[in-house]
Amino acid sequence: TVYELVRQGDVLQDGITTVGSFISSSGFINSAGEVAFAANITQASFGGQAVILADDIGTAVVAKGVLPGFTSAATNMAVVGISNSGRVAFTADTVAGGSDPTSAIYLTGPGGPTTVALEDTATPVPGKYIRGFLSGATVANDAGQVAFMADLSDTVNGASTGRGVFFYDQAGGLQQIARTGDSLLGSTITNAFFFGMVNASANMSPDTSATGLNNVGQVGFSFSLANGTNGMAIWSVPTHVPGGYTGNRTVDPSHCVLWR
Repeated sequence: TVYELVRQGDVLQDGITTVGSFISSSGFINSAGEVAFAANITQASFGGQAVILADDIGTAVVAKGVLPGFTSAATNMAVVGISNSGRVAFTADTVAGGSDPTSAIYLTGPGGPTTVALEDTATPVPGKYIRGFLSGATVANDAGQVAFMADLSDTVNGASTGRGVFFYDQAGGLQQIARTGDSLLGSTITNAFFFGMVNASANMSPDTSATGLNNVGQVGFSFSLANGTNGMAIWSVPTHVPGGYTGNRTVDPSHCVLWR
């Protein structure tokens, strides 16, 4: 049985929102039957992109306009996952900024969108700034946890000087797992790799079942070291210190299972 949730031209239950063209090629669905997607909308005082959450009971806008950390309305909104409680993870750019707009990752909630990570802000472990987010390298799991990989810089809006892999949840906030320049296995990380999701064709959602983040908050990533070693690692949320570090920018092996 097919149940139509919403179509272009529909007025939502709030009585003020008209759905325009769809931005998402397909929706992300959770175990509760809620579907998240991005679309253009119009209201009396707003016209632009929005993130929408729909089920067989109703449809509602959960993010739109000027988001936290932005100075102008959001554009290029893209859903990257939805938790079983209906929290939607998405990426967005700000309309302002010309050829280099500010970008961010957000997670929706009862009080509105929460910032997961914002371009040009400091990383959790000092010394670097988030320069930008890699395409296809952001994903959320059923618990509403988010993992992603980002380009890093030494200064705000500076040139890219490496990469980092990060994890976010409500309890611990943004945590850094590993980044280039970190000490690991007696050497130094020269590159890191993380798959947020497997891209699919234009008329399908990406495959979030084949990602580097599982539903218990473990993150799988690969690394290259300065001594020529390549390896794979599984990182788990530490219980005794924030982040994946010992405090001296050395990846703590007790938080990772490593294969060389």
